[in-house]
Amino acid sequence: MMVWPLLLLCGGSHAFGSISPSVDKVIYIIRHGEKIARNSGSLQRPEAVQCLSEKGWGRSYNLKSVFGYTFSFNGCMPGDSCSQNLPPLRTPDALFSANYADGPIDCKDEQGRYRTEQTIAALANSGPTSLNLPINNRLGFMPQLCGAGLNASFVQWLQAGGGAEIYSRFLATLEAKRPVLADDLTEAISGWLDQVPTQDAAGAPSSCVPYQAWGDDPMSGMCCNRAAAEAIKLKLLEPGVDTILVAWEHINIQWLGGGPRAPQRKK
Repeated sequence: MMVWPLLLLCGGSHAFGSISPSVDKVIYIIRHGEKIARNSGSLQRPEAVQCLSEKGWGRSYNLKSVFGYTFSFNGCMPGDSCSQNLPPLRTPDALFSANYADGPIDCKDEQGRYRTEQTIAALANSGPTSLNLPINNRLGFMPQLCGAGLNASFVQWLQAGGGAEIYSRFLATLEAKRPVLADDLTEAISGWLDQVPTQDAAGAPSSCVPYQAWGDDPMSGMCCNRAAAEAIKLKLLEPGVDTILVAWEHINIQWLGGGPRAPQRKK
């Protein structure tokens, strides 16, 4: 059995690679759509940012034309033999999205969806060309989700002079490109990470540094991405599941795919 993970640009049609006819299992990985930006003049509370913007929701609905069913109005409906997805991309049999472990800077909408889940929500269940599939949002990259723990030296850095503020500022400005941060948000993020032990679930010292935001180990950002990848591959072994679509946090896609082969964050 051959399995190909393919990285796609959200809303686009270009894959890094092509599918051979002999390949029977495929995992598509996309990043989330555009999110609501921060105001440059004042701090917005986390619940007001980080969810999908109007453009991001536009990409969400466009995914129906990329991965969803197509049919003509001559009686052919999704699921019928005359219905097919647009080539060369396959219609997914299962959907996954990244969980952010209730981080204090990550938005959930009124239905409890992070931006990754929002990105594939229209494809999952919105109208006759949707897939009518559930989205598994239980997996993610943060250490709280799989018992990965936090690197002890990283924790010491967080607790020492200004480390928590630097890390909080990094998290709060991912993509936003604006160093907007409040003291209460720094405290909230620090307290959120303080609850994570420095050992993994097996009792071994943890190497996890979310987003590889500290240190020089390129694999420290793996955290719960490995456990997520294993769960996704197990799903692919189920009968009737040949194609999976995954919407993930953009920096962590490199670790979900097995290692930092994608371009690295500049330090």
